[in-house]
Amino acid sequence: MATKEDIGKELLFKTGKLSIKELLIGKTDNKNISDDSHPNDTPKDSEGKEKKKRRFPPAKELFLQLFPGIDVRRPLGPNNPKPQMVNTSTLECFQPKLKKPEIKFPAEAREIIDEIKARRKARSCGASFNKTGSMDMKNLVCTPAPPPKDGVFQIRTPEGVPVLYVEYEDGKMHGVQKKFLGGVLSEIAYYKKGKLHGEMRSYKDEVCVRKFTYKDGALNGPMVQYGKGGEPIMKTNFLNNQQHGICVVYTQGYMICRTSFVKGKKQGMMRAFYPPHDPNEPQKVSKEIFYLDDLMEGPSYTYYPSGKKYMEENFFKNLKTGPCIEYFDTGNVRKLSIYDNNKLVKRPEEYDYYGKKITA
Repeated sequence: MATKEDIGKELLFKTGKLSIKELLIGKTDNKNISDDSHPNDTPKDSEGKEKKKRRFPPAKELFLQLFPGIDVRRPLGPNNPKPQMVNTSTLECFQPKLKKPEIKFPAEAREIIDEIKARRKARSCGASFNKTGSMDMKNLVCTPAPPPKDGVFQIRTPEGVPVLYVEYEDGKMHGVQKKFLGGVLSEIAYYKKGKLHGEMRSYKDEVCVRKFTYKDGALNGPMVQYGKGGEPIMKTNFLNNQQHGICVVYTQGYMICRTSFVKGKKQGMMRAFYPPHDPNEPQKVSKEIFYLDDLMEGPSYTYYPSGKKYMEENFFKNLKTGPCIEYFDTGNVRKLSIYDNNKLVKRPEEYDYYGKKITA
């Protein structure tokens, strides 16, 4: 029959306070063994708090659980059968951990969340959180019932600042739609039977920055992008959501690039321009590139500000192929190179200002 001392040793061994050697020899600290100890008692620290239970047992015990029936005192001979390891899923220490408990919100937060779910079905609740992690009630958007079948649907903050204004007809958006950012208009669009139809404008700091044209829910018509001062910086056209027609890019009120598009692909001549020194003079071309199905194809020319040719290149499916000639402003050849699929075929030939070939 096991004595209280043996039971105490076994408890210390299981809790990791007693080594295997001390358990076998019998050396132990009597003050660690209490007369009231019991194997089923949960170990406690000096303050009386329950210690966290170890998930894995000591190495020797775990080894014996994995390889039952093996004698650790005898070495494994070459003729002895190899020990079979049990399925780890059958051991308690390898069982999956318990699922994390559900996060419980404070009563105040729970009431706010329930109120939002009950009162609105918009895409987002519009609530924000401050640096401390608590909900910022000033930015909380409270919406009425779901959008009406006919009439106006609005979203406002508790202070009455507008966030969204939409007109409905027969359960679909029909009429004007306005979006606000901080109470200031950020976008205005028009709908027809649930589809974008007409002009759409985007604003930043009360200045129009972009203007689109829609027809039956697709981009169809002119599109203009504006700078900070309200001046146009790009004009183009769309056909069935694809760029189609002439696209012009501006800087400081002057045209710097003009490109032609066909069904979303560059097609034809692209011309870049130098800014004019005199507003009354016509702009000079700086570069000409020919495109076919959105790829550079054929000859390409670069010009000096004076209008004279600076470089002539040839392309085949976006790759530089054929002769590439550089010119002085006098018109004399400066450098001649031959390319094949963007690779230089042979050493370039160079000439001086007067047209004399330079030898290496």
